[in-house]
Order: sequence, then C-alpha cells, then structure tokens
Amino acid sequence: MEKSNLKLSLPEWVAVGLTVVFVIAAALIAHRPKVEVTVEPARPAATETIQLIDLNTADAEALQSLPGIGEELARRIIEYRTTHGGFQDPSELLNIEGIGDKTYGELFDLVTVPTEEEP
Repeated sequence: MEKSNLKLSLPEWVAVGLTVVFVIAAALIAHRPKVEVTVEPARPAATETIQLIDLNTADAEALQSLPGIGEELARRIIEYRTTHGGFQDPSELLNIEGIGDKTYGELFDLVTVPTEEEP
C-alpha cells in the first residue's frame, strides 16, 4: 500500500469537518418522518350557573356580594331604586355616584332587571 502525502492545515480540517456535519444534518432532515399536527379549537370552560342579582329586589347583603360594591354603594343602589321607582335597565347603575364605567363593566354580567315577560 502506498502512503498518502495528504497533509491538511487546521483550517482545512475544520472545513472538512463542517462539511461532513452539514451533509449528515441535511440527510437526516430530508429523511425525517413527517409529523402531522392537528389543532383542535379550544373548548369552552365548564360553565357554572351564576345567580344574577335582581337590582329591584336585592337586599344590601346581596348587593355587597357583587365586586366593587360595599356597604355605602349598596345603600346608594337601594336609595336610587326607591327614589326612581326601581331600575328599568342595569345601565342605570351609572347614575349612582361611585359607580363608573369600570365598576359597571364588572357588574354587567352579574345583575339583572327582569322585565314583565321574564319570571
């Protein structure tokens, strides 16, 4: 057997090594198994039954169970409904001093004013 006189410098060895790594990586990527990803729509969270607070019949304790409603605001709500003959719409809460858009936004889904058609 004849001896090879192939002598490579360090940068040439690095280039050869990187080329080998690149070829192996390309072969692995080209032959990898295909994976299908299926995305399912998010399922709604389990819904709890929320007992709506009737603004025309709730006592101070029930009103205070609402977020942002303390003793003073509960008193103002009862005073408002007494003075105005009851609530016609939950948005009337905005007429009460101390209830702004932010508080009303937190209360909107928790209060009701039943109409004559509703039980």
